[in-house]
Amino acid sequence: MPQRTITYNRADWPMPMTATLQAAIAACLAERPDATQTRLPLRTGLAEVRHRAIHTQKVQLHIAAWTPDEAMSTVPNVPIGPTADLSSEPPGGDWDYLGGDGMVLISENHYLSMSSGLHQKSIEQYIRNLLGGQPGDHHDAAQFQLYAVTNTQIIREIQRQGGPKKINLNIGQYGETDIGQSERATIIERLGRDMLLNLVAEDETREDILAAENVSAKLIITLDRRRPGITPEYFAPITEQIVSESEDEIEIETFSGHRIRRGQLILKKAVDVAQFARTVHHQHAWELMDEYLRELQQSGMLEQ
Repeated sequence: MPQRTITYNRADWPMPMTATLQAAIAACLAERPDATQTRLPLRTGLAEVRHRAIHTQKVQLHIAAWTPDEAMSTVPNVPIGPTADLSSEPPGGDWDYLGGDGMVLISENHYLSMSSGLHQKSIEQYIRNLLGGQPGDHHDAAQFQLYAVTNTQIIREIQRQGGPKKINLNIGQYGETDIGQSERATIIERLGRDMLLNLVAEDETREDILAAENVSAKLIITLDRRRPGITPEYFAPITEQIVSESEDEIEIETFSGHRIRRGQLILKKAVDVAQFARTVHHQHAWELMDEYLRELQQSGMLEQ
C-alpha cells in the first residue's frame, strides 16, 4: 500500500470568532450539495469536493484537482463516448485525477490533512476560497490561519540532550510567506522583513524586494555555553513558536550533536493507505486520520 503523511494543524483567526472551522465548513457545504457547486479555480487548474462526510463531531473531505487545458488531465476508469475531450471533460465520479487530490478531517478547530499529489498549501487555499466564495457569506471564517503544533516529546528530548546549540532557519519568501504583508506577522516574517529592510536604504528597492517571489534568506542562531548569558532552556518557547508559525525548513543541533529537522518537530504521522487507481482510497484515508485524531486526544497533545 502507498504511504502518505497525516499532518496536524490548528486553525485560528486574527479576529474573534464564535463558530469553529468545522461549523463554517459544514454550513458552507450545506449550501453546495452538489460537487459541481464546489468547483473552484486553483493556481494550476480546478478543484472540487468529490466526497464529503459531515458528522456532529467532524467534517471529512476528499478534494481533487485537475487541469482542464492540459491534455489528458483526467483518465476515465469506465468507457466513455468516442467524442469526449479528455483535456476539458469534467471528471466523472470514478475517474483518475492527474492533478492530485487530498483528504481533510476537521473537528472543531483541529485540522488534519493528507496530501496525495495535491500540495498541502493548495488544499488550504482551496478551503479558504470555498469559504470566501458565493453563494453564502463565510468571509470571516475564510480568514483562518493554520498553525503547526510542536511535538512536546521531541522538545523534551532536545532539552535532555543539553538543549539547542544551533538553530538554522530558512526565511523563505517566494510569494506564499508574504513578508511584511500579513497583519499578524510571524516571528520568521518579522526577522526576514527587518533583515531585508535594514540592508536596503531606498524605499522603492525595499518594496521590490518585499514583492519578489525569488528572494529568500537564512538565519543561524547559535548559543555558546562558554560565555555568560542565557541558558539553552530559554530557546524552548522560541523554538515552539518558530515551528508553529513557519513552514520553511528548520534544523536544530543539540549540544550532544544530534540534528533534528522540522518534520520531526511537528505533529504528523506516516501511514499506509489502500491504493485506489492512481491515488489512495479516500474512505480508508479518513479512517486513518480519525484514528490519528483519537491518538492525539488520548495522549493529551491537543491540549498543549
